[in-house]
Amino acid sequence: MSEPAGHEVTRRERPLAWAAGPEDLFVAESARGRGLGAAVVRLAVERARARGCRRVELDVNEQNVPALGLYRRLGFEVSHKPPGGRDVLMRLRLG
Repeated sequence: MSEPAGHEVTRRERPLAWAAGPEDLFVAESARGRGLGAAVVRLAVERARARGCRRVELDVNEQNVPALGLYRRLGFEVSHKPPGGRDVLMRLRLG
């Protein structure tokens, strides 16, 4: 059996599920550049929308340029960057 090319775990926040976000998203280096990450994020967004969430939130290391670009292309915007931290918090509002 081969190793999985990637995985994603979604977390719902707050009892009313106003927000959800990928808890952990990883695509194996050998599988990158094929659209798998975008497909997984789109699936997480659709799951959140189906659950009635109003937004999807995530954080990403500021040095992870490919991930930052991916999330921006999918409509995420930087919502906060903690002082002195390395993570950028991003948000996608759902219609």
